[in-house]
Parts: sequence; C-alpha cells; structure tokens
Amino acid sequence: MHTGSVSTKELSYICDSMKNEETLVKLCVHGAVESQNPQLKQFFYQLSHERFQDYNQLMNVLDHHSGQTQYS
Repeated sequence: MHTGSVSTKELSYICDSMKNEETLVKLCVHGAVESQNPQLKQFFYQLSHERFQDYNQLMNVLDHHSGQTQYS
C-alpha cells in the first residue's frame, strides 16, 4: 500500500532524472542553434520543448512533496 509519501530513494531518482532532463534540454537547444538544416533545427527545438516539459513534471512532483512535508 502506497501512503502518498515519497521515499528518499525515489527523491534521489527524481533529482537524477531532473539533471538528465536538464542536460538533454541543453544539448537539444545547442543542436538547434548549431544546425544549418531547417528541418533538423525544428526537430531539436521540438525535442528540447518536450524534454523541458518532462523536467517541469518532475519539478511539480518535488514541489508537491515539499508542500506535503511542510504542512503535514
């Protein structure tokens, strides 16, 4: 049964995932800026946007957990 709280191991995984997503966003933006091919440029910008959305979802999980910790 899951109580809704996030374990230390899960928090560590989320933090690692956020670092990975941040790296992917940076690499995709760099690829878009450096690309001379308009289709490839668009692909990298779209991919960076998707990765940034994933980063924000992970941040929301941490914010939610932080709010539970503060007010529980």
